[in-house]
Parts: sequence; C-alpha cells; structure tokens
Amino acid sequence: STLPQVSQMNEGMVSPFKNAFTLLDVSTNADLMGVSLGISNDRFIFRKTHEVQQETNANPISIIGMDVHATSRLVQMYALPQISWEPVVNITTEITNVVLDPLPGLLYFMNDGMPAQIANIGTKPVPIAPLPLSKKLTEWYKTDPAFGAWSMFTLPYGMLALAKYQQQADGNSPQLELIKHSFPNALRTALQIKTVGLQDNINHNRKFFGSAHQLSNTYNLNFPASGARSMLSGTVTEIFNREFGAVSGFDLDMYVPLERYDFSGYGANVFSHWVNQNAALAQTSQAMFDVWRGRTAHEVVQVKSVIYPWAIRVVRTITIYRGSNGFPWRVDSGWK
Repeated sequence: STLPQVSQMNEGMVSPFKNAFTLLDVSTNADLMGVSLGISNDRFIFRKTHEVQQETNANPISIIGMDVHATSRLVQMYALPQISWEPVVNITTEITNVVLDPLPGLLYFMNDGMPAQIANIGTKPVPIAPLPLSKKLTEWYKTDPAFGAWSMFTLPYGMLALAKYQQQADGNSPQLELIKHSFPNALRTALQIKTVGLQDNINHNRKFFGSAHQLSNTYNLNFPASGARSMLSGTVTEIFNREFGAVSGFDLDMYVPLERYDFSGYGANVFSHWVNQNAALAQTSQAMFDVWRGRTAHEVVQVKSVIYPWAIRVVRTITIYRGSNGFPWRVDSGWK
C-alpha cells in the first residue's frame, strides 16, 4: 500500500502521484527497490500537454510472455524514504526568534518523509518490475531526445525535492544512468540510479531544474508545547523556500540547489556542495549535503541578507554535523 505522503500534511502541498498500488522488493534480488503503478501529473511538472499515443489494446495493462506490462508513463520506480530524518541535538542556546526557531534540546521527526519515486513521460510498454524498468528508463533517456523523466525525493532533515531530467538542446543536460561495476570474487554494485545535475556556468557547479522545500515538521522533546518548527529556523526557511520552493506554483526556471543524488533501495548517497557566489539580498549562498546510504554526515545551509536601512551585510549559517559518537548536532550561527 502507498505510504502517507508527508507533503500532504505540511503547508497544503499535494503530491503529484496517484498510486493505484506499490510493490517493494524485499528479497534483495532488486536490492529493495520497487515499482508503483498509477497516474502521475506530469503537466504539473513540465507545464505542457504531452500527446499520449493510443494503446493498441483498450487496457493499458497487458501480458507479454510471462510479464505484466503497462505504458511506461504509468509505471514509476519506487523506494522507501531515501534519507533517515534522525533526531538531532540542537546545541544553540542563543535563539534569534523564540516563536519560529528550534529551541535547544533534542529535535525529532514523526517519520522519514515520503517515498522516492521516479516517473517518466514515455508511451512504450514496460514490465512492471524494478530491474527491467530501471534499465529501460536509463536507456530511453540516453537514446531518445524527447524522453523526459522526473522524481520526487527527500533531502536531509525535513526537506522535500523534485527534479526534472530532460535532454537540453545545447547539450548541457542532467545525467540519469545506472551505476554498474563488477569486482573480483563475484562482487558487483547494487541497483543504483545515478542522477547528476546540469552544469551551472555562472557558479561552476551543478543544479537540477525543479524545486526544494523545507518543511516545518521538527518537534522538541524538551519543549513539546512549542509545536512543529523548521530545522533551518524561521527566517532561513522563509528565504530558502521563497527561492527554491513551489508551494504556490511551479516555475519552469526554478531549480534545486543540488549537484548529485544517487537512488538505491538501501538509502540515498548524496555528495553535493552547491554554492551561489552571487548571493546578496535574502538569498541562499550555500546548500551542502553529504549523505552515505541514507545517513546524513553533514548539512550546511547558509543565507545572506542586509540590515535595513544601513545596508550592513549579514550572513547566517545552519550547520548539522555527525559527531564522533554518532549523534547529529545542530548549530545556528545567528546573523553575523
């Protein structure tokens, strides 16, 4: 069955997926990856109407050989939440805004967010199984310039993201491919889908077209009456979501401050140090994520602004790091 969508529980966000059912491999033959069948609203993502080819049969689901097939745009790669939203110890005692910022103590989440799904706009039949679907998905993206895909997934500590994968006319396109390597003694890599953003020639790093949104879903064990708050604090969250979020609408020019994200059934691997060198007034200057198999090692979100009316430049940095004892710690620099 479909897991509850965290996006439907926070700030009116609604998931574009309408899953009829989901299947998850628990035998590890497909390395805990799965598939979902249902309608995905790609008009919401690409802001255009795709002409879907007519099916040869009245039913989009068919039997070919021993496999059940469906039109590829109805079948999505599916995995459990890719990053563990673990409890975090907030060691910052000087609170800038006692109403919106997390208070000192143990911060925790009710769940790990929404499952990861990778959808596509293809019209060819594909088996409803994770191994052949992942192979076809990456093959079509590489060989068909008109083929497009997109995904919804989680980032560390209460952050949701949506990324688009389309071949660009100038050749500067995001990557979508399988990681396949073999090693001695019959060792091989697990099923992993590698995604790399397109090149940002201004900041000399990478990004994905899409959106990212920080949720206010963090609770404090020491102060339960304080309610749900954002891990990034009130003002930093407002700046971040205004720049990258898509609550009130989806802009084709929006992007995710993320360089690379690898999907797997064992959790995501993320190595991304995104920097905006030109950030000035109420903009995000850094967004860094290091994640190993679903466990966050390091997160940095930094914003810049000015103090009105004297035009004093200030910067504020939220840092979450994993200590030598294994616990994640949160530090808020405040405005400096």
